[in-house]
Amino acid sequence: MPRTRLIIYGIATPAQAEACARAGADAVGLEMSRRGGPGLAPEAAWDVLAALPPLVASVGVLRDPSEEDFLDIEERCPTDYSQLDGAEPADLVARLGPRLFKTVDVPPGGELAAAAAARAWATMPEVDAVVLRPRDAADLRPVFGTLASAGGARAILALPPGLIDRAAELAAAHRPWGLGLPWPALGEGGGAGATLERLLAALARADLGA
Repeated sequence: MPRTRLIIYGIATPAQAEACARAGADAVGLEMSRRGGPGLAPEAAWDVLAALPPLVASVGVLRDPSEEDFLDIEERCPTDYSQLDGAEPADLVARLGPRLFKTVDVPPGGELAAAAAARAWATMPEVDAVVLRPRDAADLRPVFGTLASAGGARAILALPPGLIDRAAELAAAHRPWGLGLPWPALGEGGGAGATLERLLAALARADLGA
């Protein structure tokens, strides 16, 4: 039976990482800083990763890093996967792999272009999964259909805050390999943990109905 993995993005503290692990998340995503920019410095990210149990994966998210920045961050705080979240060129992505996720934005009206981009990334051996980030009312059917025709490439559906309430519905409809949710939209403390537990239960029901 296929199972939808749950990735929680925007984790910034050990307590948040522990809450995700307790709720049953498969992975956490950390926004990594490039030389003092927005996000976590490698030393702070290392403290977050130290709070994770062994079977919860880590994803370091970087937007348009240089090769030098990428290698520096990976050396100082290695993660299980790296996610390239910007407009990185294919030759750079090829040099930074393997164990990469590559993000593709899916705006309303731009679904066919997003599908073509997703297929191109999915065929690269260095890319382990394509992260689809829909906006508002984007139609995901062309994108998932294209990926299915590309040999069952792994797709992670990263939902914005406005679509969290539809997470189980969209997972059941499109059967992504993974579902990504933003921690800040889940609420803090025990409220976030309870929200995650409800979502995981809904995903399990969706998986059983696949």
